[in-house]
Amino acid sequence: MVPLHVLMVGFHEAEFSPSCRSVLTSLESAIVVQWAPAFQKGMAQLESGKSYDVIVLDCREEGWEWDHVRQIQQEHQAAVILEIANLSEDERDREKSAEDAVGYRIDETMAPTALKWAIQQAQERKLFAVEQKRLQSQLDEAINASKMADGASTILHNVGNVLTSVTVAARSEERRVGKECRSRWSPYH
Repeated sequence: MVPLHVLMVGFHEAEFSPSCRSVLTSLESAIVVQWAPAFQKGMAQLESGKSYDVIVLDCREEGWEWDHVRQIQQEHQAAVILEIANLSEDERDREKSAEDAVGYRIDETMAPTALKWAIQQAQERKLFAVEQKRLQSQLDEAINASKMADGASTILHNVGNVLTSVTVAARSEERRVGKECRSRWSPYH
């Protein structure tokens, strides 16, 4: 199976919750985790051009704004993005409407469940992308074969036109020669 690339922004590996760590190690797929304990380091990792399947942002500390998350979402549309935050009941209701536009903002108590879900979503996306490439390759081959068949059909049509012209010319010449021969050997000549 293709490995999943996960970027953990704002998390220290040593301080990562055991339940979340067990999610990363218990799943069947190969998971490559990169840790960026500081926001700036995480942004540098994201700006490096490397592709990530899952991006988990620790937004429990001050300084995180929706604009940062929106920017990450726009630049990494293929990734599943989780924003871990400390949300009160009122904030959970308010933030629910923004989830579709930005990613998934969840309370830290739901982090293990959400992380498992995000990794499963990323696996499905990767499998879909592999299947899509395979099908595109098959389609390209079929298009190429179709073009070759169309070219062969055109060539055969043109050969048929030439053969028809030759046949018509031969019959015409045969008639002309036949008339000439008949007129030469005719007793009434």
